[in-house]
Amino acid sequence: MSNLNTIRAEIAGKLTANGVPCSTDPKVTVPAVLVGAPTVLGNEGIGGWRVEYPIQIMGTPPGNEQSLAWMLDALEAALVVFPGSASPRTIDHNGADVPAYVLTVNQFVANPNC
Repeated sequence: MSNLNTIRAEIAGKLTANGVPCSTDPKVTVPAVLVGAPTVLGNEGIGGWRVEYPIQIMGTPPGNEQSLAWMLDALEAALVVFPGSASPRTIDHNGADVPAYVLTVNQFVANPNC
């Protein structure tokens, strides 16, 4: 497993250990918390990369009170583990518009060749 995938799995594991069941499978069924595909922001010398991992807290469409309550509970638990900022939005998840919060985790990922 690459370092990029290892970090994704570690983020999901930390969330799950804190009571936020989390997946790394993009085909997860909502409501769900997903650690999505990372964005590589750039090099940190030759030793590795600065990477952002999105934590997608996705409710069920169309986003009623029950869905929002579930998302806010999951968001609060996620913020305990990974403090940051998140705002409500609609995202495309497997071809459907779903209500969500996206929390971004910044990580250094080591270059396996160094």
